[in-house]
Amino acid sequence: MKTPKLVVAALILTGAGLTARTALSAGAEPMLAADATAQNAHAMQMNMPMDDMSTPPTRDAAAAHDAKPAQDIGAEDTSDKLHSMSGEQDMHAHHHNMAPGTTRTTADYTLPPVTLVRADGKSVSLVDELNDGRPVVLTFIYTSCTTICPMVSQTFEQLQEELGSERDKVHFVSISIDPEQDTPARLRAYAERFGAGPQWQYYTGTVDASIAAQRAFNVYRGDKMNHTAVAFLRAAPGKPWLRLDGPATPGELLSAYHEVVARNGS
Repeated sequence: MKTPKLVVAALILTGAGLTARTALSAGAEPMLAADATAQNAHAMQMNMPMDDMSTPPTRDAAAAHDAKPAQDIGAEDTSDKLHSMSGEQDMHAHHHNMAPGTTRTTADYTLPPVTLVRADGKSVSLVDELNDGRPVVLTFIYTSCTTICPMVSQTFEQLQEELGSERDKVHFVSISIDPEQDTPARLRAYAERFGAGPQWQYYTGTVDASIAAQRAFNVYRGDKMNHTAVAFLRAAPGKPWLRLDGPATPGELLSAYHEVVARNGS
């Protein structure tokens, strides 16, 4: 009579540092199947797929991903390698200082005398564009951004819907912080993606002009990967700007717009 062969099943629980070994006889196949099922379930939990990048992130998701400190961010060429190596998780890590809610401040900004290029290809003065008499709702974006910019642009899209016919009296402004890549054609495609009406205009230009605009509004961070969600509202030329730092909702922007117009409108 032959001695039954023993089968040794080893289950290594990663993260807990625990190794369990169980010696089973050849006749204990149901137990092996159960162990395999449990192990597979555990493996699935430990290797959940990342979010689909085709869906714009929610504000809470962007805030959670973008909380990594600035000192962990390398040079831009290094970050490009990280993008290809590690996918969405690393791309989200480049954005930082995002927290739920917004911080409001009022400030007077001196507009630089720079020339920008509108999405229609026309060269224009930044000062003239912002001082055309309409209330202004302004932000900074770049078209290849996958986290903050789509979120902010989607908020602007919803704001223009909530304003209804009043939106025709408001100048929506999006200025690129990546002018070398954001050509007028790319800005037009981006504007179409978010249903921008004729009152919502996009601007690019030279690197120096873009940096000057960013510095004027105190949003220049030295690297496009370091930018944060921010929106600016002003009732009329010569009036103070209301600055909202953080992932503002369409309702917050609508309330802020009505606030600055009621208080500072001409």
